[in-house]
Amino acid sequence: MNLPAHGQIITFSQVPAGSYCTAGVAYRVDRPKNKGDFYFRNVEAGSGTSDKAWAVAKSKWSVQ
Repeated sequence: MNLPAHGQIITFSQVPAGSYCTAGVAYRVDRPKNKGDFYFRNVEAGSGTSDKAWAVAKSKWSVQ
């Protein structure tokens, strides 16, 4: 399962199912110890949202 690591800045081309993330926007990954839900913090706006690991695994993203 390919998942982003804690601290990475990523951009989704396909957001996780049910996510409030937006494709093409840079997010900082917050997932301490790489366990549990993901929290994505919008790099520009500062807002954020959380998503389940299974949904993130089915999304498409790239590291910035």
